[in-house]
Amino acid sequence: PRFNTPAMAYVWAANLQKGDVVEIALKNGKELVVRNEETLADDKPKYLLLAGKRGVPPGGWPEGTYHAEVKITRDGKPVISESTKPIAFE
Repeated sequence: PRFNTPAMAYVWAANLQKGDVVEIALKNGKELVVRNEETLADDKPKYLLLAGKRGVPPGGWPEGTYHAEVKITRDGKPVISESTKPIAFE
């Protein structure tokens, strides 16, 4: 996947409320690759947020262990904070 795969992370969540902050990040180890955040203007029974890059950098993605992290906060307090299983790019 280092040479032909776009970098994409997404979160699909349900029952979100106006003012909730949804954040999705793709990381290589601790290094941030791409991030997206949105504060919701309305209640959302279902919600999808994406963060990604369509192209592959020249020479492919750097080797490492990639994972996605999602955080949802409500009134400044965490509702969800999870991370995917790491995927090695060798």
